[in-house]
Formats: sequence, C-alpha cells, structure tokens
Amino acid sequence: MMKDDKVENSDIMLRYKKSIDVDSLMTFILLLVLFISLGIIFEINRWQTEIIMIPIMFVTLIEYFLQDFIFHKSIGKRIYKLKIVTNIETKKKLLKALVMRRFYEATYHPLLNKDFAAIVSMIEAMTETKIVDDVKTKSAVNKQHKTQ
Repeated sequence: MMKDDKVENSDIMLRYKKSIDVDSLMTFILLLVLFISLGIIFEINRWQTEIIMIPIMFVTLIEYFLQDFIFHKSIGKRIYKLKIVTNIETKKKLLKALVMRRFYEATYHPLLNKDFAAIVSMIEAMTETKIVDDVKTKSAVNKQHKTQ
C-alpha cells in the first residue's frame, strides 16, 4: 500500500512540474504575441511603444499570479487535472497564500533545483496549501454524495 502512495505521489509531482512549465510557457507566449502584435499595429516611436508595453507586462504578471485565485485553477493545473486545497477560510489569507505559491512556482527552475519534491514540500508548508489530484477529489466527493 505504501508503494502505491509513493507512485501516486510521484505522478502528481510530475504533473505538477509540467503544469508549472505550461503556465510559464503560456504567460511567455501571451507576452510575446502582445508585444509583436502591438509593435506591428502601432509602428510608433520607441518611447511610445515602451509606454504601452509596461502596463501590458504589469497586467500579464498580475494575471499570472492571480490565476489560481480568480479562476480556481491555472491553465496548467486544468490540463494536468490538479487542484490546490487548503483549510484557509478568509479570502485575504487565501489570496496571500495563492500568490505566494505562484511566486515560489515561478522561482523554481529545474536546472538550479534538482529536488522538486523538497521544493513542493517547502511551498506547501509555507503557504498552507497542498496540490492534489482533481479527478480523485471529485470521485471521492461523488461517492460521498451517493452514500448519503
């Protein structure tokens, strides 16, 4: 039984690592498309382009850090069927925890940090959140409703 838990946990870790990569890639692609399209559309002076690009970068970064709070899941977590769970009840504390979690996810780099499980444990401890398999969470809730 213990071996199954370890295999399941390593599957969740692998999907979580991939979801971080997907989220980072999607944000990069969004910024790249916006920069190129605005540069082509406006074809204006360099200083005017910078005036437009700075707010776009700011909004994109805010969107990156607030995805889990606003949409309850980031794109990567939706694709890999993961969910963040927590016991935090107030929205202010939840917002802080999810933003801090995204910050720690953004600072993770596979070439610099080899032990991903240790990074995830640190993130979960510091933010009082946990990453779980969304499919199993939904099936457990459905079973509970059926028995009642």
